Amino acid sequence: MSERHAIDIFGVPIDDYTPAEFVSQLEVLIERKGQGLVCPVNIDMLNQCYKNKWLHSFISNADLIQAESSGVLLGAKLKGKPLSGKVVSNEIIYKLAKRWESKPYSIYFLGGPEGQSEAAKAKLQVKYPDFKIVGGHRGHLTVKESEQVIKEINSAKPDILMVGFGCPAQEEWIDKYRSKLSVPLIWAIGNITSYVAGTVSTAPQWMKNFGLEWLHRFLLEPKRMWKRYLIGNPLFIFRVLWGKVRDRFN
Repeated sequence: MSERHAIDIFGVPIDDYTPAEFVSQLEVLIERKGQGLVCPVNIDMLNQCYKNKWLHSFISNADLIQAESSGVLLGAKLKGKPLSGKVVSNEIIYKLAKRWESKPYSIYFLGGPEGQSEAAKAKLQVKYPDFKIVGGHRGHLTVKESEQVIKEINSAKPDILMVGFGCPAQEEWIDKYRSKLSVPLIWAIGNITSYVAGTVSTAPQWMKNFGLEWLHRFLLEPKRMWKRYLIGNPLFIFRVLWGKVRDRFN
């Protein structure tokens, strides 16, 4: 684990940056030679990494790994190495938009159903008209569609390609096609366009204050999310605590 990482959970290194520091790190990666990769982690993704060696390796080798949820903060605290706070993609995008109105950097949204990226772009540019969003396209593409979209992305020349197919589909797509993408930075962003476009609501502030964003999401989609939260969350805590006990006796 390099010096820039504050802690690892299940062997996945996690960076400790404030939202402002995180945005600055994005700019550093854009300006650096070569192609960078940014990955968020939440409880569900870390649970997947616990079992999926390929996903574990892919995320662990990213250039910037953000603590996306309150659950990750809890895991770090249980390990005795608390983080400064979480960096939530669907919140940081607004800080990015405000800052980049006066900077030359641009983004491209890839993900969501038909029209969602365009809707997210329109909403952002109402509030931040000088924020440069150079394109958008729906997600979950065939090989033929992917090849065509890659041409469009390379032609648009975004500084960040935001790929939001959900985990692990977005990571698999990035791994398969990143060598064909002429972009400085790729960010596995999750369902950010659904939040920005308003098709999925964010948790009220009081729930955020108590780390209950997961409960809000569960109440929105209980049939789809019950296993992730009602089984996945306790399993995550058990795995963190068991790992702590195991490390103590090794």
